[in-house]
Amino acid sequence: MQRVFPAVVLAGILSLSAGCGRHLQPLLQPNQPPSVRFLPTRVVADLPRGRTYSVSWQGEDLDGHVDHFLVALDPAQAAQAGSGWTQTTAGTQLLTLTTPDDASRRTPHRFVVCAVDDRGARSAPATLQLAADNIPPTVQITCPSPGGYATFVPEAVRIEWDGTDPDGATGKPAQYKFILLSPFTEFKADLAYVNPDSLRRYYANHPAGPWAGWDSTSAESTHAVFTNIPPGQTYVFAVVAFDEAGDYSPAFDFRTNMLELRSGPPDALGPEFTVLAESFQYRYRDGGYSDDPSRHVPLQVPSETVVPIDWFADRPYGNCATIRYRWVLDPASLDDPTPRSDEATDVHHWSAWSPTTTSANLGPFGSGYPPKREVHRLYIAADDGLARSLAIVDLIVVPRQFVKDLLIVDDTRLRVDMEVNGVLEPPSGAWPTAAELDTFLFARGGVEWRSYPPRTLSPPGVFNGYSYDTLGTRGLGSVPLSTLAQYRHVIWYVDGAGAQLTHSITDPVAPMTLLRYMGLPGNANTLVPYLQLGGKLWLAGGGAANAVSDGFNDPSNDRPPINQTKTYSHFSSTRHELDAGRFMYDWAKWQSEFRILQIDGTVSGAPYYNGVHKSPGRFTDTPKYAELPDALEPKSPVTDPLVIEAPTRTAADFYQTRMFIEFLQVENHIIEDVDPDPGVEDEQSTLDTLYRVASAAAQIPDFDDPFDPYHRDLRRQPRYPIMTYYHGPKPIGASVIHSGFPFWLFQRSECTKLVDFVQHDLWGLNRVAASPAPAAGGEARIHPARRVTPATRAPLAQDLPHTSVWMLR
Repeated sequence: MQRVFPAVVLAGILSLSAGCGRHLQPLLQPNQPPSVRFLPTRVVADLPRGRTYSVSWQGEDLDGHVDHFLVALDPAQAAQAGSGWTQTTAGTQLLTLTTPDDASRRTPHRFVVCAVDDRGARSAPATLQLAADNIPPTVQITCPSPGGYATFVPEAVRIEWDGTDPDGATGKPAQYKFILLSPFTEFKADLAYVNPDSLRRYYANHPAGPWAGWDSTSAESTHAVFTNIPPGQTYVFAVVAFDEAGDYSPAFDFRTNMLELRSGPPDALGPEFTVLAESFQYRYRDGGYSDDPSRHVPLQVPSETVVPIDWFADRPYGNCATIRYRWVLDPASLDDPTPRSDEATDVHHWSAWSPTTTSANLGPFGSGYPPKREVHRLYIAADDGLARSLAIVDLIVVPRQFVKDLLIVDDTRLRVDMEVNGVLEPPSGAWPTAAELDTFLFARGGVEWRSYPPRTLSPPGVFNGYSYDTLGTRGLGSVPLSTLAQYRHVIWYVDGAGAQLTHSITDPVAPMTLLRYMGLPGNANTLVPYLQLGGKLWLAGGGAANAVSDGFNDPSNDRPPINQTKTYSHFSSTRHELDAGRFMYDWAKWQSEFRILQIDGTVSGAPYYNGVHKSPGRFTDTPKYAELPDALEPKSPVTDPLVIEAPTRTAADFYQTRMFIEFLQVENHIIEDVDPDPGVEDEQSTLDTLYRVASAAAQIPDFDDPFDPYHRDLRRQPRYPIMTYYHGPKPIGASVIHSGFPFWLFQRSECTKLVDFVQHDLWGLNRVAASPAPAAGGEARIHPARRVTPATRAPLAQDLPHTSVWMLR
């Protein structure tokens, strides 16, 4: 609980030799320092030659309590006089200040307070400026933000500040004075950095008059621009505010009115662009106005679809100017000055400059028949008053083809087969390895397994008889939209352990999954434009949601906080881990909160108590989802005999119940207008729950918080949606099935029914009789491509009943 140190009247002050800049005792453990702020100052009495003030302050400590304060009046002068900081538990002090004999040399006083918490950590000092008959103004640099460290700037920089005068007629200072110090100025920059107050003392008492050599501005002018700054040097900027009484802001500090600047190379000029599209974000590493091919950003977009593009640019280094933008599509010349005849429709000429021009809706492209592949070029310019930058996006329009039925993408990172001295090692560890999973999914059946005991025949795979192509993702940096756009349906499966991998996509041993790579900030996820074309997708395996979302994970809400348990929540305010622009939110329509969990031995049992069970909601008593298995149950020696399914394996390896699951743990209702006519509204639910999971391991005891509106009922919900079906309305008509479990670990008969339900009942595909088995040579176990030596990767077997787009293992 936050604790606020109360303000009390000071009874006495004890001397203390330590100041705000020192720790009073070592910190026992990581600790958040306290903070302190001044409360309004009151004038208690006006004296013949001075004034008495009542100064109050307040301290706060988020992880403890404020133990005491350190206070000082004019700390530098007090130290020279042999006094210094004093310790107090009070929050108020009376200060009596007198007017000096020489009014021309009057200097405002600085009253400084530091808060010290119960573990000795001290706050940043708070400074109040006071004079004998006036409260002097204050000034704060606002851009670049001062922080006590060097700010790197190009050869041109704009600096902005803000000032206040508490007792002035307008509340603002009467004027400002500023100066830029270098190694060659009268007062050297390095001396000001070492002793900031020495700069004030030097110029306040300058022989040529106070503040000689400083530039002046009026109250309305609160910025300064410096150009042609020689690179490779260190500079110090300082600004001082003056009120109508002639008092100035006496606090010289690199957190308020001073900046250390270091000039950089001239090629650093220009705003730095970030370009965004749906599930895509690209940030330029630097600014610059160039049409060089290296600055072109390729982006595949679907045909016949409006493409929204957004952008913004960051102020480079210390530049504080307002940035304005303009854009043009496929111009005849970048230098064509012809203005647009119409801002909304004349897209082939530059738009008018504006700071609010930060988006454009482009297209649709590629209309007509036959569909055409086009490339359009979008130029976006940014200007900050000192330099310009250019962002270039190459829009590669991919037409909808849908000439094939099904693509199955294997994005798992299961163990591959290895050869030692030309001999294939037998599979080991938890079932399945990569080759064993291929056998389970794709085998023709009825032929001998290669490298297995003689006359060991493979059972038919659960996809046997369907027409499909396969694609393996090891070694791939993307699956182009042009590939996906050939297929009406895509199945993409990721294993839960593989989804946890964070190594480079090119790592030769354990690369991250491609779905995770495509979901990282700055990378393009080609599944998004595929769904915009109207494609139909099944995400499966127990790791897909985690893989595509992990780049935005907020670790603070992962409970328990271990690597294999993660929570993705719409209610997280730090990284927007589940929000608009995230794949699971936009397309799977998981828009509340879902969790990644590894469970063991908890997938069987009575309905509504423990296991994975059908739960079609409003369609429970209808034939709509009747063909779904009532429950998904683990393999057993009775349902899946070891001698048939995995002849060389042990029961402990094969009958696996430990798995990663992904499930919704907060209510998630999706209601949409399913009538494409804009004049007709027909709102219906477009997200159906197909299965729920019941598991004691899914409960989170420490979420049983009566004050938490989102999680207080979690312990009372033993079943969570684990498989959902989103069927989007027309005209797009995209759909996403998400099953957050490795379906291959359940009984073969139930897996086959699940595959048939998706393929036939939802997608309208038919299983046909398998083609004859090869006459000789037997069936591979299952892909020779799985047999990997350190130096080579074999091609996909050609005797399987499907075609491979690309599968290298």
